[in-house]
Amino acid sequence: MAPVLDRLLTDLSELPEYRGFGRVTAVLGMLVEVGGIERVLSIGGHCHIRAGNGRIVHCEVIGFRDRRAILMPFGTLDGVGLGCRVEP
Repeated sequence: MAPVLDRLLTDLSELPEYRGFGRVTAVLGMLVEVGGIERVLSIGGHCHIRAGNGRIVHCEVIGFRDRRAILMPFGTLDGVGLGCRVEP
């Protein structure tokens, strides 16, 4: 039984790391609304948006509304629009 368990543990350690992501659902002035990852975020948590022009915009989670996270960016939102990828 031990060789089977050892092989299973080896196989599990070789799996790629799971990384969830969400998408921008709205831009409201300087706030960004994100759907799809609200369950893994908490107030004060950080994430980043991959803007359409290739920039990375770092943000902080400041709240939740209608099962979506509300983010405040630490910089400008140039290139950020609907559908941009957001990673915790």
